[in-house]
Formats: sequence, structure tokens, C-alpha cells
Amino acid sequence: MIEITDNQFIKNANFLQKDFGIKIFGDVYLSKGVKICPNVTIGCYPEHLFNGAKGIVFIGKNTTIRENTVISRGTTNSGTIIGSNCYIMNGSYIAHDTKIGDNVIISSGVRIGGHCRIQSYSNLGMNSCFHQFTCVGTGAMVGMGAVVIKHVLPFQKVVGNPAKSIGSNGDYIRKKYQLPFTNEEYYEIFDSVKSKKRA
Repeated sequence: MIEITDNQFIKNANFLQKDFGIKIFGDVYLSKGVKICPNVTIGCYPEHLFNGAKGIVFIGKNTTIRENTVISRGTTNSGTIIGSNCYIMNGSYIAHDTKIGDNVIISSGVRIGGHCRIQSYSNLGMNSCFHQFTCVGTGAMVGMGAVVIKHVLPFQKVVGNPAKSIGSNGDYIRKKYQLPFTNEEYYEIFDSVKSKKRA
């Protein structure tokens, strides 16, 4: 593992850390405290049939990227952005132009399509997949192996193929806002709000 001790902007990179098999291509901004494990590829050419590779990759401070992860650069000037304090586990794939907020947990084997938005404090379960242009809201939890083809609401908990809601991520809400409700009470509140929206 290597750790970035100061902010670095690597321009027009064609860089290989031979000791660790780390590959960095294109324009990549690595913030202080980023940790990169062996066999990670950052800034590779986007898997897109028509657009070029115009965008950078930006990775925020104190984010950890575990082994065998691939992060593509953007096809637009806005690029691919990963926030601060994220934990990206081994074998994950983050496609071009994806925007990831702060404090996101991405479990092993997650596949995120192009132009997705993963908002802060969300938790993506092992081997979950995300169709291009989908959005996962703040504090949401996505179960293992879920196939996400529609947007996930903030604080929502989804599982299955295709992914469907099974309630709210009440544990996260309770911890973050330090409120005295139980998970069951949050589920009741969440279900009542959904019922009112359907009515």
C-alpha cells in the first residue's frame, strides 16, 4: 500500500508503481491521506463507444482504495469524482463520470455504471450493480448482490434483483441525528410516508 502524504496533481500520467502494480493514467488529483493498495488502476480510458477521455479523476482526502479496483476517467470536463473518507473495497469498478460523495462505503465487487451519483454516507453491499445514470441518496443502504436500475431515495434500504425497498436505514438515521427512536419506529414512519405519497 502507498499513502499520499500531500496533495498531488498528476498530469498526462502514464505511471506504474512496479512494486505494487498500481497504474495511473491521464489527469489524476490525489488528495492528502489517500491510500492505494496493490493492483489498483486509476484514470484508465473510459469504456464508452463515442466520447473521448476529457475528464480528470479526483479523489478526496483519506479515501482508501483496496486491491484490484478500477476507476475510469471521465468523458466530460467534470470527470470522475470520489469524495473524502470513502472506503472502496477490493475488486470494485467505478465507471466514467461517476460522482461519489464523502464517507461512502463501497464493498467488494461493486460495479457502478457511468454517470452514476452516489451521495454521502451511503453503503453499497458486496457485488451490487448500478445501471448508468442511477442515483443513490444520502445515507441509503444497498444490499449484497442488488441490481439497481432506478434511483434509491435518501435513507432507503433496498435489496434484490431488481432492487426494491424494504424500508428505511433507520439505524443510520438514529446514529447520525442521535434521535431516540428504534428501527421499528423508523420503519413505521417510513411506511406511513410512502402510503401518503401513493394516496
